[in-house]
Amino acid sequence: MIILVVGLYPESSGKTVMASSLVSALLREGIEAFPFKPVGGTDVWISPWALRESRRLRVLATGDALALRRPVERAPVELVNPLGFHILPLDPERVSWRIRDILGVQGLARRIGLARATFCRGRNVHSVHLFNPDALRRAPKSLEKEVMEVAGSLMPIPLRAGDEAMENILAGQYVDEVDQCLFRVSGMSDVVVVESNSNIAAPTRATARPDLVVAVSPGTAYLVDGDRFSKAIELVALAGKPWSVDSGEALALAGYMDSINLPLLEDPMEGYGADLLNPIIDKVKRFLGGR
Repeated sequence: MIILVVGLYPESSGKTVMASSLVSALLREGIEAFPFKPVGGTDVWISPWALRESRRLRVLATGDALALRRPVERAPVELVNPLGFHILPLDPERVSWRIRDILGVQGLARRIGLARATFCRGRNVHSVHLFNPDALRRAPKSLEKEVMEVAGSLMPIPLRAGDEAMENILAGQYVDEVDQCLFRVSGMSDVVVVESNSNIAAPTRATARPDLVVAVSPGTAYLVDGDRFSKAIELVALAGKPWSVDSGEALALAGYMDSINLPLLEDPMEGYGADLLNPIIDKVKRFLGGR
């Protein structure tokens, strides 16, 4: 079973808290659950601990992947998040004060300093790390030493890649490979809880065919039939790319079955309790029982 967690805001919808809480609640019910963030990026200035953990693990780890794997700490970060990026801030002087220009359409690719793509073909799982020296030259000098130390610690050693390579990755170069990793973890678990990106309806083609969707915004989670959500995506996707669809647009077409009022959490790291998530757990049990 695949549960897709999508956000209704461009940022800070609460997807990661919901996905992690769901995995924890399912595991407590004796249901084998696995967290999955197909594509993830972390701004290392905002979350420097992702850099430090990457150096410790010797594999590029994003902040969302590290948060999602807390309920299953032995899970390889490469399988939790097959395609990950470390995003660097810009130094205004080093980009000739053209911050707005750099942050334009191709801005994200130009800020990716380190990337990892994981491949799940056959029995093997292997990763490739990439290092973009152009992005590092645009970043504050205070970051250079730490980024280089992380790059030197990664296994396998990163290959040098420029802005164009990062643009190709963001354009979907590896999405089919990411889906191969989804198929692998689906064979290992009863339920895979997939977290989308921003307010994207689905980050890959396979994740656009979920069994259940949980659409979250501050204060409310909406439960959506997976088949209806998938059909809604098909109606509006550009060139068959579900990541071109806004999750709110898909939800408006699909409608929702139920909703959950979400309280303000004193500590988001603790997540939501099992009682609050019972409507979702019940649907999971009925789905698994009917297979």
